[in-house]
Amino acid sequence: MSRAYRNQPNDIETFWEMVQIGGDDECWLWLGCIGHPDSKWPYGVVQWNGKSAGTHRVSYEVTSGPIPDGMFVCHTCDNASCVNPNHLFLGTPKDNMDDMRRKGRDRKVHSEAAGKTKLTNDQVRAIRATTGMMYKDIAVAYGVDRSTISKIRSGKARRWALV
Repeated sequence: MSRAYRNQPNDIETFWEMVQIGGDDECWLWLGCIGHPDSKWPYGVVQWNGKSAGTHRVSYEVTSGPIPDGMFVCHTCDNASCVNPNHLFLGTPKDNMDDMRRKGRDRKVHSEAAGKTKLTNDQVRAIRATTGMMYKDIAVAYGVDRSTISKIRSGKARRWALV
């Protein structure tokens, strides 16, 4: 989880001392503070030039130059702790979202492949087709909460699993 700021680098040499540097194609892992004390942000965080900054952004900036306003520093490796400049690229917020979807990390992926779905699409279809049973009984049968059944039956959840 998030930790208070500590071991803050005040120059680029100290910054790189806090990185487990590997080969050009390997992830270079940030060994300092991860996250912000007030959030669950998974990136390394430092005080840099008088403000909080993601370590991946600092790495990009010191190796590739300034980051234009509104641009993200994205990871080809999808490792939030990685600061390897070879794994970082600039992108717009849309580029970042497109990259996330392309790599299957979208939490709203509409399929069983999303990884967080407890019910298969076939089970959802069966729940929608069920008649004459109380929601609580259906919920027990499928090992989910009654509210899940209600949302499925009303169409507020799993709309993509249409009958």
